Amino acid sequence: INEGMDAYEGMIWGEDIVLDGDIAWCLTAHHNFGELTPSVLYKCNLKTGELSRIDLGEIVIARSLTYDENYGLYINVIPYYYYGWIEEIQDDYFVNYGGGVYHCDEDGTLQLILSVENGVSHSAFSTDGTMYVSADKGIIYIKQAENENFEIYVDGLFQRMKNINFSRDETVFYATTFGGGTYRIPVYKDAVKVPEKDVHEHIPETVN
Repeated sequence: INEGMDAYEGMIWGEDIVLDGDIAWCLTAHHNFGELTPSVLYKCNLKTGELSRIDLGEIVIARSLTYDENYGLYINVIPYYYYGWIEEIQDDYFVNYGGGVYHCDEDGTLQLILSVENGVSHSAFSTDGTMYVSADKGIIYIKQAENENFEIYVDGLFQRMKNINFSRDETVFYATTFGGGTYRIPVYKDAVKVPEKDVHEHIPETVN
């Protein structure tokens, strides 16, 4: 798959990969300090080896990919100054382009479906088609299959959010963080917002 991909100083920074049958969607990022080096999405046919390059345009740093066989491919985007240890020099080197979630068609056409200034690290679908989005500043967004708009499902979590994974029975999901441990959060099929009394349970012993 690597052959034909852009390289920076001989290296290809593989950010994420998801599979859609015989198609592999590969996300790369160029970590080149002081320069705007946008992420690139590649579509690879695993049978024929055909590789096509999709420029993401305004998307500077795509953090991860989400694929669902019913809803397609999504790109989760963070601001350029996402990493905490470079925030102090962002005015000199980095620009905040915002973040969010984009839907990507098979031909590479992008549509912004959720704009989040502080960025989105990950998103995931439950089996009923509900989309959960892990955003920075400790927020989980949700969009049920029959709705067009996202709502805040839970907030007040650790600032640096990472991945979302569901339990096998989908009664809870787990939200990991960058330095703040893991949260176990209940899934409510018939309610958009989690009741305040049991908003989340922190699991401090599972610290990244």
